[in-house]
Amino acid sequence: MSEIKIFILEDNKEQKKLYCDAIAEFCKVEKVTIIPEFSDNLEDALEKIKKGDFDAAIIDLKLGGTDTDGEGNKIIREIRQNLRFPVFVMTGFLDELDADLREENVFYKAYRNTDKDALELLKEIKELYDTGITNILGKKGKIENILHEIFWKHIAVDISYWKSEIKDPVECEKTILRHIAAYLSAYLEMDEAGEFLCYNPAEVYIIPPIRKYVFTCDIVKRKADSKLFIVLTPACDLAQRKAKEITLVEIEAILMECVLQQKRILLKPLPAGLNDEEKQKYAERHEEAKENLERFLTNNFSFKYHFLPPTAQFPGGFVNFQKNISLKKQVIDSDFERVASITDKFAKDIIARFSHYYARQGQPELNVGELIKKILSSS
Repeated sequence: MSEIKIFILEDNKEQKKLYCDAIAEFCKVEKVTIIPEFSDNLEDALEKIKKGDFDAAIIDLKLGGTDTDGEGNKIIREIRQNLRFPVFVMTGFLDELDADLREENVFYKAYRNTDKDALELLKEIKELYDTGITNILGKKGKIENILHEIFWKHIAVDISYWKSEIKDPVECEKTILRHIAAYLSAYLEMDEAGEFLCYNPAEVYIIPPIRKYVFTCDIVKRKADSKLFIVLTPACDLAQRKAKEITLVEIEAILMECVLQQKRILLKPLPAGLNDEEKQKYAERHEEAKENLERFLTNNFSFKYHFLPPTAQFPGGFVNFQKNISLKKQVIDSDFERVASITDKFAKDIIARFSHYYARQGQPELNVGELIKKILSSS
């Protein structure tokens, strides 16, 4: 059974009882265990959130009639700056929320307590908990456990190398950080049995891009017509800011004509009145279309295309290496908008496919029939 720990900053006794009753009812219906940790003053709250391992927090802004500063703001700021769990503001004084804390996102929301039912709030908290986010990034989450193993099993073994080879403390710290990130990525690729895991399409992209400037395998959108392109200028030119022109390759919509052809075949119902031979041909065409579609989606159909999967934030599509253009960097900066970056693990295959497509030399055709005869007749 799930066990969700919630920190609640609330000094009103009636409101506390309301939360306790709502939690009891919610746990009974949803078959979960919710452990609330209440606090009614700033000092106690700060101590508890720093020591506790919470999955969410519900914060009231004003604590009693003597609170003129909106002490809840200080707790919210402490959590958002130093801790990692969702925060929900429930208050009758929403106008007292500090200006720098008013921008909301999926992990931080502010409600007037007359507009949000406690049961609805608990449902929202459980939905976030069910994603596993606090088990991953919380104080005692999986990443913390993996980092512990990396520290003792790997970094402790080779720290002497970093000490001797890199004298600049700042450079040394950044180098070790990248090294740790590589270990972390390797650990997260596998399950407990050491088997490689399947990736989710959302893991292909970083949205929005992190790098300050346009870079290899960035996805850009032309402002004039919203057409999508991928940047395939070599990384070395972009990293050193030497590239005066940028190579873009068009991303076609997922339902391009050759995919639509397979879709039409797969969705075509079996006509009535077919004889056995016709039914067999229908089944063969259906199976061939399914195999072709699978080959498209696994990048095994043609080196001309590379599939980019759709997500809630990105429509996906097929990189068509035949459709490339070269534009001045100033044009890219002014006429295009960066919408995403392809993560390194997936970018490598795109670059390799692009290089292979244009490196093909080909050769004149040989008389294969005669070669077969020779092979069959040889002793």
